[in-house]
Amino acid sequence: MNTRRDSGFVSFTAGEALAINRIVKLSAAGTVTLADAGQDSIGVTVNPAASGSGVTVKLWNAEGTFLVEAADTFAAGAALYCAVDGKISDTVSGVTIATANEACAAAAQAIEVIASSAAQALTSSVLADPAAITASAPAACAGQTASDPAGLTYADPAAVTTVNPAWGNTTTVDQAANLNTFGAAVVADLGAIRDVLLAAGVDLGVLRTPIVANIADNAAQKTAIDANNAEIDATIDDVTAVRTSYLSALDILEANGMRSTS
Repeated sequence: MNTRRDSGFVSFTAGEALAINRIVKLSAAGTVTLADAGQDSIGVTVNPAASGSGVTVKLWNAEGTFLVEAADTFAAGAALYCAVDGKISDTVSGVTIATANEACAAAAQAIEVIASSAAQALTSSVLADPAAITASAPAACAGQTASDPAGLTYADPAAVTTVNPAWGNTTTVDQAANLNTFGAAVVADLGAIRDVLLAAGVDLGVLRTPIVANIADNAAQKTAIDANNAEIDATIDDVTAVRTSYLSALDILEANGMRSTS
C-alpha cells in the first residue's frame, strides 16, 4: 500500500530501549534501533521509548535543526558523524550527517546540529519503500487504556448527569422534561383553584372588579399625594423667598443707620 507523510515526524515501533536525542536506523523488521558508528540512519528520537512501544523520530530531511546527544567534545561548525549508541561525534566514520551549530564542551550534552544533504538523501533512500516501515502509535500514558473509537457510546447532550455529594449516587436528569413537568403542574394547580371557586359559586368577574377598582383608587391617591407634595414644595420656595427679602431689607436699614445691631 502506498503511503504519504507530509510531516517530518514519523512514529515507529522501538526495536530496543531508546533514549531521547539519539540517532536511529531502520531495521529489517520495520522497527527502529540505535545506529552505531558508520551506519546509515534515518533521524533522531524526540522522546524516550521502551522496547516494543511507540517512538517518534524526526527524519533527517525534516525542516529545522536537531538536538543530538554528543559522544565527545567538538567545536561549532565541526563536521559530525554517527557514533556508538546513536550519539554524534566529530570522529570520521561513514558519511557526514550533520554540522555542529554550537560547540560541545562535554560528552553527553544535547547539541544543536544541522542535518547534512548526505543525511537527508540517505533518509529519502531508506524510506523510499513504504512497505519497509511499520508505524506505531505512541505508547499510552500510565493508567490509560486505548479504546476503539468505533466502540464509544455517546450520551445525549440534552441529558445532564448530577451527583449527590451526600450519598455519592449518580442520576441522569433530563432538565427540559423537568421544566415541562413543573410548568404543567403549576397550570394544573391554578386550574384546580379556579374550579374550586367556581364550584363554590364565586363569580370570578365580581372578584376581579373590586381589585381593579382598588388599584385605580390607589393610583388616584398617589396622584393626589404627588400634587400635595408639589404644593408643599412651592410653599417652601415662597417662604424662602420672603425670608430672603426680609433679610435684604434689614441689611438696607442697617446700612442707613436706621437699625441698631446691639
